[in-house]
Amino acid sequence: MKPKEKLTVESKTKPTPIPKKPVAIDVPVGEDTMVKEAKIHKDFIGLDGKKYRLTYQQRMFVENYITIGGNRVQAIVNAGYDVYYKDKNGEPTTNVNSKLASVMACKLLKRDNVSAYVIRKMKDYGLDDDSIDRQHLYLLNQMEDLNVKAKAIDMYYKKRGLYSVKVEHGVDKLDDLLTSISKLLP
Repeated sequence: MKPKEKLTVESKTKPTPIPKKPVAIDVPVGEDTMVKEAKIHKDFIGLDGKKYRLTYQQRMFVENYITIGGNRVQAIVNAGYDVYYKDKNGEPTTNVNSKLASVMACKLLKRDNVSAYVIRKMKDYGLDDDSIDRQHLYLLNQMEDLNVKAKAIDMYYKKRGLYSVKVEHGVDKLDDLLTSISKLLP
């Protein structure tokens, strides 16, 4: 039996350089299609008129963040970020590292492009200040349900800061606080 020979191919042409920045393309992503989401960018115009760029995962994070109701850890997991604990072999487990997910979400939300997309999506969903003020005004002007009207008036005063907060100072309150703390301590 002869030993295997290594084949080498020499080429005099230079290889095509790999671009350092990801190429912006729109690729339809289906359930059975595996796409490197982090390399797919999409541009959008923010409400401030500036042009921003987001990756697929960043867009999915924002969509999940808004539809779930602000649960940033679940939004990170649903967007496909790698936030799972690893086993001894380095393989991901099914347990989510919630601290890592929370930190990643905070960092994402601080980015200008992500925060601009959150603001734009909230406006698209009708969750901006103008829409809420219009809905609030409707509740104030309706006469069918007076309980709803009373709550709307209460919310209006709270939102505008027209309620004065009573602050009680006194020795009795301090004594009560110290007594309750001493009961808790051994």
